[in-house]
Amino acid sequence: MIYEHDRGMYVLTCDSCGADAEQLFDGFRDAVDWKKDGSNGWRSKLDDAGDWNDLCPDCVEQGPDASGEGDLLE
Repeated sequence: MIYEHDRGMYVLTCDSCGADAEQLFDGFRDAVDWKKDGSNGWRSKLDDAGDWNDLCPDCVEQGPDASGEGDLLE
């Protein structure tokens, strides 16, 4: 999930384990773009309810069941 943390800065948090990305972002879109870059290991996963879950590199490595069922967005 991406949420506003403090003074307009945004945090990217793993929906599976709760780990935060190592940096803060100036805006929601900046966090999305960083995650979608792919070189940082973060991925988005669509769950059965149609909600997107953000997964950190460790949870991505654990495989498809790290955060419920769904498809990873590469």
